[in-house]
Amino acid sequence: MKGLPNNLFNPESKHNVLFQEYVDNISLASAAYINDPNKHYHVHQIEEQFKPLLDKVHEGLKKCLEQLNNDEVFFFACSSVIYKKYYSLRLKERLNTLKESTAEDFIQNELVELKEPSETTHYVSMYDDSPITVPNSVVIECVGQEQYRLYTEKKQQFLLEELNSIRPVKKAKSTKKLAKEISGDISHYIRTEHLVGLRAYLVEKKQISETRHLWIDLKKGHQAFLIAVLRSLLGKGYYKTNKPPTPNELMAICQSSFGISLKLRTAQNTDPTKNPIITKIPDASTFNKQN
Repeated sequence: MKGLPNNLFNPESKHNVLFQEYVDNISLASAAYINDPNKHYHVHQIEEQFKPLLDKVHEGLKKCLEQLNNDEVFFFACSSVIYKKYYSLRLKERLNTLKESTAEDFIQNELVELKEPSETTHYVSMYDDSPITVPNSVVIECVGQEQYRLYTEKKQQFLLEELNSIRPVKKAKSTKKLAKEISGDISHYIRTEHLVGLRAYLVEKKQISETRHLWIDLKKGHQAFLIAVLRSLLGKGYYKTNKPPTPNELMAICQSSFGISLKLRTAQNTDPTKNPIITKIPDASTFNKQN
């Protein structure tokens, strides 16, 4: 693929022959065009007396557009397959042409054009270089409304995927990733004898499973409740350093030790609770090893 031609059609190709038939039909259908071949004319401006020839005009354009799609030549309203084929090349030419332009600018412009196509698109007759302006509405009509809609939806989906792939990730790191970077093993924060006692209590209260110790109480607000449980342990002497885990550490603990994913703001903003399950958690000293 050498690049996009300046004009839509190669002057030596069969596409130009088909297009010339279309131009000739417009010439027949417009007395003004015949009188002034260098002037721009719109199909929808053809005089009333020439309307019977419009069907022939549209048929010629339809044949030309079908041939372009068959031969994978880019044009307005081409198939999504052709659109994707020429995407990188068109993007490169855009970036080379417009200073300070970005790939995101190009994609956003493309999305706008797909949603609200410009009124007209220019086709050039390679024989006399007289520009003929064809309304996009006519092109869409020749391609077919339903077919055009399908092409457009697939192009939009492709562009959104491209947009997501080039945008920097601005979201907070996922809980899984945090669990890898920060220890999510609760035994890292709580002594073994205290953890054994705590787990036994939570199993008894049907908050965690007996074997894997995963959180099983999934009622509404369970993430906030689990954070409240972990925060309450500080005042009961459970944490080795006598410091509470940070919000990120709490997120990692919830994911790795209890199988619960939650948002950072939940770990940051949960208020203390007077839930009896929390208030009746035994002090860590209850589980100290007996000498």
